Amino acid sequence: MKRRRPLTPAERRVLSALQTHGPAVRIWGSHRQDDYSWWIAGQPVTRVVHSLAVKGRLKFEGDEARLT
Repeated sequence: MKRRRPLTPAERRVLSALQTHGPAVRIWGSHRQDDYSWWIAGQPVTRVVHSLAVKGRLKFEGDEARLT
């Protein structure tokens, strides 16, 4: 059985923001494929969104990240 990793305070804040404001949106910075960031309610949350996806808490659907 796989053990769940505990959430950091930043991850808990982002999960709360997702519940309040809806999905995170991916914003593309330029024409390069790797130049983007994730935003929720006007706040950048790229690193936390990636860590929550690794932990299985978020699912990417196109340019949106939603709770699983």
